[in-house]
Amino acid sequence: MTDNTRHLVVEMSIGMLFYTVVLAVLAVVFKGGMARMGFSTGPVLAGLFCGFAADVAMLIHMAYITERAADSMDEGYANKSTVIQSMIRRVVFIIVLFVLGSRPQIDAVAMIIGALGSRQVLYASRLFTERSFPADSSCVIAFGRNDHMAAGN
Repeated sequence: MTDNTRHLVVEMSIGMLFYTVVLAVLAVVFKGGMARMGFSTGPVLAGLFCGFAADVAMLIHMAYITERAADSMDEGYANKSTVIQSMIRRVVFIIVLFVLGSRPQIDAVAMIIGALGSRQVLYASRLFTERSFPADSSCVIAFGRNDHMAAGN
């Protein structure tokens, strides 16, 4: 991977970790309510962090595949490759979810919620990067800048 892509993966991973920690804190704060609904705090926390680990692995794979597709300079190969690799990622995640989620020590629902961290980070990153990073930041390069931000408004 290029340095910009590595930097972007690290930035997103930090955001995903923050998302997971916030959810873990909420799980601990509301452990009484979760217990009344039948959820134990330990398996929920384990599920959140397993989901985070799966999300980081999928992010690294996506970054690698995207760079490989872009380097090919072949639109047909890029489209086919990214679709196939996306399906492989989903199948692998579902297998891991069934294997780990079937254990009583890991809550499968929490694992799915933990794995949604990259989506939440992507939704929030545009606002965060436009206000917090200079124009040469890898996040701004990857996600682009709005015209009003580039004009300094």
